[in-house]
Amino acid sequence: MNFLSERNIRQHREYVRELEHRYSIFVKSYPVLEGKDAVGIRLSRIARGEREEALRLYCELAAHRLFFSSFCDRCVRCAAIAERYGSEASFLHELLRYSLEREGFLLIYVDRRGEVRYSAGREYCDIFLRQSPSLAVDLCEHAYLPDYGFDKYTYLKRALSFLDLSKITKDIAK
Repeated sequence: MNFLSERNIRQHREYVRELEHRYSIFVKSYPVLEGKDAVGIRLSRIARGEREEALRLYCELAAHRLFFSSFCDRCVRCAAIAERYGSEASFLHELLRYSLEREGFLLIYVDRRGEVRYSAGREYCDIFLRQSPSLAVDLCEHAYLPDYGFDKYTYLKRALSFLDLSKITKDIAK
């Protein structure tokens, strides 16, 4: 991730390890959760409060893991994005404008009709329950404050320039 410092990445990974630890406690306490995805957790027969917390932790972990795998140093061109949005640049500009006023995670996915969609916010569990996101960008302040201060615009511009849009092409082809 050429747009984040090593120190920032290390702090982010430490946070993810803490999430993993907290989720593993749920799985040890409720073995029925072992190996379940978001839908499996939602359908599990454990107390509602524990189920919701397990789902929240699972989705936050999934979003962070996706964030760490969403970028590349030399990105491959994505003809499908260019075709649908006129150009990759116009798609990325649209994502930038959309993301500036939002928090949580920007999740990019291909819907059942093969259309590229995106959603951002703190209620991202709904996306993981209905879709399989291809890409994620962390929009929370902890993702950019250490390197960019309050300059979210520069963070997003740099992050989006390293977004591996070829992952969307793979999902469109399915």
